[in-house]
Amino acid sequence: MYAVALQADGHILIAGAFTAVNNVARSYLARLEPNGALDPGFAPAINNELRALAVQPDGKIVIAGRFTSVASQSRNRIARLT
Repeated sequence: MYAVALQADGHILIAGAFTAVNNVARSYLARLEPNGALDPGFAPAINNELRALAVQPDGKIVIAGRFTSVASQSRNRIARLT
């Protein structure tokens, strides 16, 4: 894991080079519930590892890393999730 961020609602974002969280397939980015359980509804499609992330004041998530695609859209190394 390379980065961790806390969302305003208490969810925890984790980013890195992993492909599973608690034995559930999650590639490079995952969100945990405030109690630490994996959020099953959050699974963005990212094609390579993440090195950094940040949560903006408006709640949007900015990610950076070695990826070139997010949700089947070309995104070279930096993207914002809405």
